[in-house]
Amino acid sequence: MQLSLPELSYTRQSLTAFEPPIRNDGRSIDQLRALSGQVNILPGAHGSARIKWGSSVEVLVGIKADVSDATIHGGAFEASVEVSPAVTTQNRETDHLPSSLTSALQDVLDALPVGYLKFTPSKAWKIHVDAIVMLCTIPNENILSALSLATSLALQTTRIPKISTPNVTEMVLGSSKFEPSEEYDVDSEWDNAVPLQGLENISVIITVSSVDQIILIDPTVDEANVAQATYAVGVLPDGSTSYTRSISMGGGYASTGRAITTERYISLVQVASIAGTKLLDASKSLLAYEGSGFFDILP
Repeated sequence: MQLSLPELSYTRQSLTAFEPPIRNDGRSIDQLRALSGQVNILPGAHGSARIKWGSSVEVLVGIKADVSDATIHGGAFEASVEVSPAVTTQNRETDHLPSSLTSALQDVLDALPVGYLKFTPSKAWKIHVDAIVMLCTIPNENILSALSLATSLALQTTRIPKISTPNVTEMVLGSSKFEPSEEYDVDSEWDNAVPLQGLENISVIITVSSVDQIILIDPTVDEANVAQATYAVGVLPDGSTSYTRSISMGGGYASTGRAITTERYISLVQVASIAGTKLLDASKSLLAYEGSGFFDILP
């Protein structure tokens, strides 16, 4: 949705002419929107999570593991993102979202180790990360942040069946050698299921905008429209960053732009890192939550 010039001017002046800056939803400049979530809500899935990001975005992620052909790297993580028909019907601008969000989420998953998922010379686990955007009331709103957090939480709740693989002894030229077997047994006991490894490499995506001298965390579409630059920053649990992407006003992804100085870019990434670390720390409480209904991650 294209804002009129008076609307753009009002939004910009609210941010730059006051101390502290006035955001259109009342948040401070370093404050994420209110977040709530649920985990382990999909029967039959190996892991799942649902996230409400503010009042405009809601996503659901389910994890399924199946036995597949091994790749040269081992197993695989495969992303798939669908958008509710109601979202695309109401907002024609979101028609491109399934493919662009799937690509962005796959970039996040590609950082995870996959070697340990292989259990015979030719077989390995393939982890399917299937997501649906259930709600997006504002076109080009911050879906990827909600999607990345839901994926992180869903993967942390995931358990996959334990695999047993015997070694086979063969006689070769009068001597014996051990060779990996193509045989394997799947333990059907859920209590013996094992968690995924390497989840310290999964990022949560934080968006950050530069409006003159103001740095805004989790900008709204209106705020991003008056920014010199807006970036999506992948933040790891230890606070380091995995990547940055420049976000266009159309909501898609582009190569890193040059609209700001290097020093300003570094400041944006640092602010996003702080916000991402706080979010990941706060989300740990949801994993321990045993009640029903949504848990407030950030009120």
